[in-house]
Amino acid sequence: MEGAPRTQAWIVGIAAILLALLALIGIWTTAPGIERDLETRAAASLAAAGISNAHPAAHGRTLTLTGPARDAAAADAALAAAAVFGVRRVEAAFGAPPSAPGAPPT
Repeated sequence: MEGAPRTQAWIVGIAAILLALLALIGIWTTAPGIERDLETRAAASLAAAGISNAHPAAHGRTLTLTGPARDAAAADAALAAAAVFGVRRVEAAFGAPPSAPGAPPT
C-alpha cells in the first residue's frame, strides 16, 4: 500500500513533463506563423497610411521598422501605424538610405 502514493507521484511528474513538452512544441511550431501575420498586418496598416519606406520585421510580438532615414514626424507616424493588434512593442531602426550594390560606403 505504501507504493501507491509513490506511483501516483511518478505519474503526476511524468504527466507534467509531457504537458510542458507539448506546450513548447506548440509554441515552437506556431510562433513563425504569428510573426508573419503581425508583419503582414503591420505592412498593410503602413500602406493604408501611405507609408512605403518602413518595413516591419517581427521577433515574437515586437516589431522593428527599418528603412531609409526619415524625419521625426514621419518616424512617429510609421511607429503609430505599425502598432496593430497583437504587437507588444514597435521599435524604430531607421537608417541611411541603402546604397547601390557594389558602391563604396559613404
